[in-house]
Amino acid sequence: MKPIQNPVKRALIQPSRKNVINAKCAECFGCTFDHIEPGFRESIRYCSSLSCPLLPFRPYQVKKQGASILKTDLDPQPCQGIGAPAKPSEKILAVGKRGAQI
Repeated sequence: MKPIQNPVKRALIQPSRKNVINAKCAECFGCTFDHIEPGFRESIRYCSSLSCPLLPFRPYQVKKQGASILKTDLDPQPCQGIGAPAKPSEKILAVGKRGAQI
């Protein structure tokens, strides 16, 4: 049996979480049960609708190198919390009883 290429049709015939998410994204870019919009996969890949709750789950995303997003990717400035050195070169070797650097 040949796989169903139309994601909207596939979701109706073989409903699953993945298939219905794929169908909703395809529908958003013009696909219907009887029509596949040319270039819909590329449009979904670069979708920027921040208000869409399915955005993190959309299909056809570009795979990133590595298994997880590093903190440095999200926050380029390191957190300067209470007691943190002002500069990376300043190191606290030990802390006395009253919190003074030794």
